[in-house]
Amino acid sequence: MYQIEFKGEKLKILHVAELVKGGVATILNELVKSQSANAENNVQILVNKQHFEYVEADIVHSYSGRRNLFGLLRFAAAILRIYLQEKPDVIHLHSSFSGLVARLVLLPVKVKIIYQPHGVSFDKQRVQGVKRSLLGFVEKILSYKAAQIIAISKYELAQLAMFLPAEKLVLVNNAVVDVEYKKEHCRNGRLLFVGRFDRQKGLDILLNYYKKNKVSYPLDIVGSKVIATEEVDSSGIENVNFLGWKTSGQLVGLYGQYSGVIMPSRWEGFGLVAIEALRSGTPVLCSNIGALPFIVKHGLNGFVFDLKNVEQELTSAISSLECADLAQMIESSRAIYLREFTAEKMCHKVFATYQ
Repeated sequence: MYQIEFKGEKLKILHVAELVKGGVATILNELVKSQSANAENNVQILVNKQHFEYVEADIVHSYSGRRNLFGLLRFAAAILRIYLQEKPDVIHLHSSFSGLVARLVLLPVKVKIIYQPHGVSFDKQRVQGVKRSLLGFVEKILSYKAAQIIAISKYELAQLAMFLPAEKLVLVNNAVVDVEYKKEHCRNGRLLFVGRFDRQKGLDILLNYYKKNKVSYPLDIVGSKVIATEEVDSSGIENVNFLGWKTSGQLVGLYGQYSGVIMPSRWEGFGLVAIEALRSGTPVLCSNIGALPFIVKHGLNGFVFDLKNVEQELTSAISSLECADLAQMIESSRAIYLREFTAEKMCHKVFATYQ
């Protein structure tokens, strides 16, 4: 593990999150691991008890509560209590909910705060009109309680710049740690979906497409519901197989088996699954939404389709994958990951913001 130093000083760092299952946990754990590699640093996490099992640190604090008034108050009380007990040098906030609660409760406190939304609350692809303006106004006011605000992609940086001070913003692409790479050009002729079963990830779009069309690539689905009210209707669909939720370690072994990973997202601040696939040399079929077109170059390491005409566009993307030189796409996918999305680059840039 690479070690990052902070001008010879030891740091006490508190990462504050809420619901982290999925991509946020991947990024958070990688940051904690790299920062903890320096034994001088004291790195701690505060997370909702529901997601305690998804984070990794020597010291993990937790609180109980849902996203209601009572849960918000318990979250706020936990933040204040841990701050008073630990007096961290840096508080790193993950997600807009944590960013809102923590910055409000710490308003009277002089402490260095790094805020990383992991998805902009006023993203124009998610909200419009008065609601978007109100969210942007709230984020602008709260930006004065953050030393730096980390954008996880070029797309998210552009969104944040519409409301927030440019001098507060810094671009740090999301990334994943490299793993042992097996140069395997023989793939299984199947597509893989990985993600939460919610509206953002567009699984319903994909299932509906498979229900209406005879697709040459069978589909395997990894994931589960995060929000209990979300429903997934897979009745009467052939060539679709649910594999359940997989850990990061289990996914590493899966990605390299598939001919492609498919991401029909309705909005994405980044899309961590895309670079996890590229790390294994697996091409990505994705919607032209958010940060995904910045990661997937059409015809080079995957194919991009338009959700506005999903029947025709997705059919075209799948046909293009069938006709592509898969060996070349595998090589390109792996090369793009190494050039732009390694965890070492991400961790160094995040630590630089602490300075």
